[in-house]
Amino acid sequence: MKTRKYTKEQIIEALERNGGFLTQTAKALQCTIQTVQNYIKRDKKIGNAYHQIRETYIDLAESQLIKAVKNGEAWSIAFLLKCQGKHRGWVEKQEFEHTGVGGGPIIIKVLYDEKEVNGD
Repeated sequence: MKTRKYTKEQIIEALERNGGFLTQTAKALQCTIQTVQNYIKRDKKIGNAYHQIRETYIDLAESQLIKAVKNGEAWSIAFLLKCQGKHRGWVEKQEFEHTGVGGGPIIIKVLYDEKEVNGD
């Protein structure tokens, strides 16, 4: 089977058209995901384009999150504080309380061989 070669422009255009998603890009080019990954890894121009496409979508998502925060949407406020407000104490914690039988203290029994303790 002959390996198909793609130009940098073909790869970049397919990445842009498919939002940087590798599976859709590979499908559009009629190749494997591995082929697309190899182009991204081996060619600086393609790699930079791929990372720029992904960053653009992250920026878009962040701008929508900020819009939701400004609109007072509780889920977005909680999400933003949990992710970016940790340095101010906005950390979600889980606390576990461990008790023994009937709510009493936990008793740990240590079993050992007397010969090991005495060096025999």
